[in-house]
Amino acid sequence: MQDYTKFRVFTILIAILLAVALIATVRLVSVLLERSAADRGYRDLRQFAPDDYYAEQVIESGPGQLIHGVTLDVSVNDDNEEDDDEDDEEEQVPPPGIILEPGADLIDINSHYAGWIKIPETRVDYPMVQFDNTRYLNTTFWGTHNGAGTLFLDERNPLQFNGSFTIIYGHNSRTGGMFGSLNRYTSADYMLRHPDITINTRDGEVLTYSVIAAFQTTIYDNLFTLFDADEGLIREYFTNHGAPSYSINYLALSTCVTSNSDDDRFLVLAAR
Repeated sequence: MQDYTKFRVFTILIAILLAVALIATVRLVSVLLERSAADRGYRDLRQFAPDDYYAEQVIESGPGQLIHGVTLDVSVNDDNEEDDDEDDEEEQVPPPGIILEPGADLIDINSHYAGWIKIPETRVDYPMVQFDNTRYLNTTFWGTHNGAGTLFLDERNPLQFNGSFTIIYGHNSRTGGMFGSLNRYTSADYMLRHPDITINTRDGEVLTYSVIAAFQTTIYDNLFTLFDADEGLIREYFTNHGAPSYSINYLALSTCVTSNSDDDRFLVLAAR
């Protein structure tokens, strides 16, 4: 009788563990599918990115079609002409939820548009918004609910990056999108190969910042107390992290980290 009772308890425990594992797997798959959908949407949205970002990538290579500085070969033969036409149509499909008028711009898609950020040769290539510090945590640039959210400027920063410093927030996406690749800056080699952050402001001004530091910290870092600080304290904070004394303003990218504390953050600091 005791053996039968132990067997039943063991069977129940196994069933509970399997159920928990199944629920966790379903949730993980759901999150990954959601983030992947956001990745596809932002990839498609890049057709509206400022052209300045892609001008330097143009390569003279004969007949081709130029899309964001990438020359695509459009020479076809009779066998695959129809397929190529279909591919070209897919390239121009806007993200889900966007209905565009002819000649639409990013600000027409979202009036909270604050600029475009790009770190060359990385996945950081996104529009940014500025509204409040909660709305876009789980809302895409085109207004759909998605855990990937949108990169956003701190609501206390000037819109046009003309203050002493700017903080941009983004999720540490499991798919590597948004700010999910920032932790690679812990490698000195990675920092040397990706030294610049380019911002195209809402008004079309192009700003280039040089990365000076990357490190894990918490929400209690002095950086997050500088909004009301004078320029001397702001300059002191960034020069203590490697900024040249002649820098004219500063940038911080902030994302969460995988840890046991919700207070942990990973920062990339840059100076202009």
